[in-house]
Amino acid sequence: MKIQIEINEPKKDMTFADIHLSYKLLSNEFKAKANINFNNFFDFMLDNRSPGFDLFFVSVLIFSVDRLVSRKYADDGWTRYFEISIPVYNLDIFKAVEEDFNKTISFLTGDIWSISFIKNNKKLIFKEVKKDDVERKSYSFSSVSLFSGGMDSLIGILDFLYKNPEKNLVLVSHYGYPRKVHTDQEEIFNCLTDIFKNRVKWLKCRVDLSKERDNLEFDENSRSRSILFLSLGLYIAANNKSGTNLLISENGSISLNFPLTKSRYSSCSTRTTHPTFINMLTELLSKMGINIPIINHYALNTKGEMVSLFKDKNEDLEIINLSNSCAKRGHKRVWKNRGAEHCGYCLPCIYRRAALHKISLDYSNDYGIDVFNVGHLDLYDTKSTITKDFKTLLHFLKANYSKEDISTELINNGLNDLEKLNDFVKVVLKTRNELKALIADKGNDEIRKLAGL
Repeated sequence: MKIQIEINEPKKDMTFADIHLSYKLLSNEFKAKANINFNNFFDFMLDNRSPGFDLFFVSVLIFSVDRLVSRKYADDGWTRYFEISIPVYNLDIFKAVEEDFNKTISFLTGDIWSISFIKNNKKLIFKEVKKDDVERKSYSFSSVSLFSGGMDSLIGILDFLYKNPEKNLVLVSHYGYPRKVHTDQEEIFNCLTDIFKNRVKWLKCRVDLSKERDNLEFDENSRSRSILFLSLGLYIAANNKSGTNLLISENGSISLNFPLTKSRYSSCSTRTTHPTFINMLTELLSKMGINIPIINHYALNTKGEMVSLFKDKNEDLEIINLSNSCAKRGHKRVWKNRGAEHCGYCLPCIYRRAALHKISLDYSNDYGIDVFNVGHLDLYDTKSTITKDFKTLLHFLKANYSKEDISTELINNGLNDLEKLNDFVKVVLKTRNELKALIADKGNDEIRKLAGL
């Protein structure tokens, strides 16, 4: 499917160019506008020409195209083919890695990307950078961290700030819809500044799509969101002094995203911080001259092990309780407890419950649906996708996986770091044990039986 890009240069100070994306299918044209507010980042770094800026813009377009085209138009109902020409300022650098770039993004989204880079001759930000402006910038920092508003990224931020009391940290965020995510981040950041004062600085960027044709149906997955998120961190880190790290804090369970069933291979299993994707991206960046270490200190930890770092720190646990990683928070109409902030039935919510259960802080009234409450979830409702998904998890826990079985599943799901294979197998086993401990304690006889307990 060929994607067309139209760029209209900005006319007002500190505004981003108007970006329109479209494609044709049979006799229909589908069109959308990318909404971008990059002011926070640009004002901090005053850079709109570097390879790092190019990478951000490329990532915006990848994220936008991913949402623009519904998977229902794919031949197999899932894997799409994209052909797109993307303009960049540093053409020689991007042309040299074109093949690697396509492989990396194809692995991330599970689609087939054919991206060709062309020279960008248009202005994307209406602002002339002057020498005096650059000399005004004086904030010193050694690391950049992704800041999603979720539990893992928050734990990583707290862990860094406590362990490095002399260092400052820049937090980067992407927001769009739901707007509630941005509100969560604001509340958490206010708590962080109360504790750490000016040691933390927060930069946020809006990127989302708005329809320009009524016939357009967006794809609701967010599998390309990670490249956009990472590009924001890389833009800041690459413009800082050498030795700046980019921290991505996510537990090994979610990073590996071990498939619960055979049907969740390939693009059906997200690869946001999957070790293979991060390795591919790091190698790609090195070839581009962007030598920024991308570090996940918790790749071999479960979520329970991460939150256990703060089990005796009540003030920090109160902040951690403000975090939210729910994948279904916009579906409150089916919730039994609509005053909650977490759905309670998506995998991130169940992992969260298992983690908090490990430190005796799991409370069912924090969730829209308590999967262990027969009044909330009917295990015999064959039409409910919520029931189906929960039972899939229970069947996964019941399955008798050997270490060899887990190794095979991980390799089939894209893992290629064989030196760490045994370590990743241990992560899967520890995750299963955390989930089983939650179910053994909170589940009724029928739920425990379905989980093999």
